[in-house]
Amino acid sequence: MSFLNSYVILLGWIFAIAISSAVSFAVAVWIVDRLIVDTKALRGVMKRPLATAILLAAVVIGIAIIVASKC
Repeated sequence: MSFLNSYVILLGWIFAIAISSAVSFAVAVWIVDRLIVDTKALRGVMKRPLATAILLAAVVIGIAIIVASKC
């Protein structure tokens, strides 16, 4: 029964880490989106969905690299 208990605890931690990572990335993307939406130079980029997606992906990858380097 101890193995099953440890397995359930491990799954709980994995679930908690996945949820907290998703929430933190969503908050980071929201903050960056709020910061760059009013920038005059980026208004043209924001009108094109592909350019916006590439820019947002670059921001997410940059945040992931920063978070990974701190661990």
